[in-house]
Amino acid sequence: MGVSVDELEDSRDLARKKGLEYPLLSDPELRAIRAYGVADESNGIAWPAEFLVDRGGRIRWRATAMSVTKRPSADDLLRAFDAPSAPRSR
Repeated sequence: MGVSVDELEDSRDLARKKGLEYPLLSDPELRAIRAYGVADESNGIAWPAEFLVDRGGRIRWRATAMSVTKRPSADDLLRAFDAPSAPRSR
C-alpha cells in the first residue's frame, strides 16, 4: 500500500491516473507517517520511504530518501524479501 498526506479524493485520483494496482491511503493528519518516523514536519509532508512489514507488524526492511527520485530498484525490493528476518536499512 502507499500512504500520502493528500486528501482521500486526491489520493484516489492519483491512484487512478497512475494505474496503481495497490491501495493508496490518505493520511492528511500525518498519523501513520509520524508513527513510521518519516514526517517532514517543516513542510507537512512525508519523506519518501519504503517499508517491508511482516504479518506481525514488525518492520523487516526500510529505505528512506530525501527525494522521490531516489527509490530502491525492483531488485532491491526482491532481495529484501529474501533477506534474513533482521531489520535492515538501506
